[in-house]
Amino acid sequence: MNTSLNTAIISCWLTEKEAVVYLAAYQLGSAPASSIARVAKQQRVTTYGILKKLCIQNIATQEKRGSTTFFRVISPEQLLSQHETKISEAKARLPELMALASVGSEIDMRVFTGMQWLITLYDLTLEKHDSPLYSILWNLKIDPRLDSYFFDTYVPRRMVQENFIYKILANNEDNQELHNNDKKEYRSSVLVDDFAIGDSHEIILFSDHSVAIALHTPDNMMGVLIQSKSLYMTLFWLFRTIWNSQSEEKL
Repeated sequence: MNTSLNTAIISCWLTEKEAVVYLAAYQLGSAPASSIARVAKQQRVTTYGILKKLCIQNIATQEKRGSTTFFRVISPEQLLSQHETKISEAKARLPELMALASVGSEIDMRVFTGMQWLITLYDLTLEKHDSPLYSILWNLKIDPRLDSYFFDTYVPRRMVQENFIYKILANNEDNQELHNNDKKEYRSSVLVDDFAIGDSHEIILFSDHSVAIALHTPDNMMGVLIQSKSLYMTLFWLFRTIWNSQSEEKL
C-alpha cells in the first residue's frame, strides 16, 4: 500500500488501520469485507468492524446482496471535504477555547486528594439528576480499595436515581466488559481504538456546568472539580464530536 497515501488519509482523522482499510476498499470499489481484508492484509473481523465504523462516520455505505454485505467508501475528495468541515467546526470553537485562559473569575475549582475525598467527588456527580452524565474513561483498572464503592454504592445509586450516563471508553478488555453491561447498568457507551493512556483517569461532565477529573492510581489518587460554563461547553462539544463519529445514537 502506498505509504504517502496512507499518511495523507491518516491526516483526515483516521487511525492507521482505518486508513489501510479505507484505501483497500476504495481500490476495490464495491466489495465484501473478506475481499477488502485480503487487500488490506487485515483480519476479516477487524476489517468488518472498521467498515461498520466508517459507515457510522458517513465515509462508507453498505448494501446487502443476497446473504453478503458489500461496502463502498467515498472518494478521497469527499473524505477531504468532510475533514475540512470538521476543521471549520473546530475553528469556530477556537475563540471559546482561547477564552479559557482569561476566565479566571468564572472558574470555581476544588481539589480532592486521597481515596475518601475522591469518593466525595464522585458523590457530588450524583447530587442532581436533571440531566445525563457524560464520561470519558481511559482504563477501568482502578485501585482495589475503590472497587466496593463503585460497584456496591456508586453504580446502584446512579441507577436508582436514574442518572443515565454516556461513556466514551478506551477499547481494551476491561472496558469491553463494561460496554457489554450497558443495558443492565443504565448506561450507553462506545469503544474507541487508539485511545488509551495507560493509567486509570476519568472525566465526567454533569449538572450546573461541572467537570470532574479523577485519577484512580494507587500512588496518585486525587480529583479536581471545576465549575465553568466555558470549559463544560467546550468539553461537551469534544465529547459529542467523538461520540457521534462512533455511534449511531447521536447526541
